[in-house]
Amino acid sequence: MTLLTQAQNGLFDLDPWAGQRESTFNFELINGVSGLVIAELHPSRDNPPTLSHDTTRTIKRTLGPLVLDETDTALVDSVNNRVRVSMIIGEHTYPLGRYVFMDHTRIRTTRGHASTSVLGDEMFIVDQKIERGFSCRTQDIAGVVVSGEVVESAITRLVFELPVVFTAEPTAFGSIGSWPQGTNRGRILDDLALDGDYFSPWFGNDYEMHVIRSFDPADRVPAFDWDANDVVMRDTITETSDLIDAANRIVVVSNTPSAIGTSTLPVVGVYNIPSSAPHSLLNRGFVITDVRELQLTHQSQAIAIAANIGQRGTVFERTELSTALDPRHDSYDIIRWQGENWLELAWSLVLREGSDMRHVIRKAYR
Repeated sequence: MTLLTQAQNGLFDLDPWAGQRESTFNFELINGVSGLVIAELHPSRDNPPTLSHDTTRTIKRTLGPLVLDETDTALVDSVNNRVRVSMIIGEHTYPLGRYVFMDHTRIRTTRGHASTSVLGDEMFIVDQKIERGFSCRTQDIAGVVVSGEVVESAITRLVFELPVVFTAEPTAFGSIGSWPQGTNRGRILDDLALDGDYFSPWFGNDYEMHVIRSFDPADRVPAFDWDANDVVMRDTITETSDLIDAANRIVVVSNTPSAIGTSTLPVVGVYNIPSSAPHSLLNRGFVITDVRELQLTHQSQAIAIAANIGQRGTVFERTELSTALDPRHDSYDIIRWQGENWLELAWSLVLREGSDMRHVIRKAYR
């Protein structure tokens, strides 16, 4: 049996003896400042909203269209309010995040105003323009910058005053980046995440922002085993590939002097795509290079960032498929399927029982 980080659950992993199940979704309207529940919303059953999560976006999650009748629309203050979503199945409630109104259209009827809305996760709060320039703190010895501010500390300073909860895994890497006023905070956060060898930050099911270190999917314990009970729907599998012109070598270059003494040697990190990948140097026979220029001071940091770009890049063999609805999925989950590890890049689900959950995954290579 495959070792997993998520406990097996017959309702989601589709045990062979489980012929059917019942679930419902709960939508709570809450005060965005106090967090108090205002009311329970009842979106249209004929046009239920879709919740989508995409790791390539700054605001990873969107919810919509949220179609409300005249009674529920009268309760909504789209500026102040948030919507908290959860799935209830059996005796358990699974949170699915908290959302901010990004678009709210009121439709005049003879009974009042109905509405349709699009919401995003609370990265919308983070991804606003900064009022003052933001710079990482640096150390200087004899006129030479030898190290930058630890990225974990810089991220904390960047978002500390915002009304969000966040956790960041430790990193030894620093950044000497600087951004002018008017820059979107989400862009700064993504830049810092790359410097610190993090995956792109996201808001999860638990309403918190997560900043985790990058990892090689091939070496991780999976969260889900789709081979155990054949949960993948056979007729929904599609495969896409951008491998024809995909880079098989990532080179990260910095013109910042090395942190070793006063050496002016360039800092360079190189990552070669694993040889088992179909677009690797071994399989292709020649090199296609993706070169990135960043402000770095340590060789180890450049090497780690090159590997990070290679592991989180969007140019891969991707498979899109469907399973039953499963609210346990979050971000960068590892899935065991067809005897191999896959990294989940995106998923979406229509918030109505009986609908499919659509996943985009990419294979991990050694």
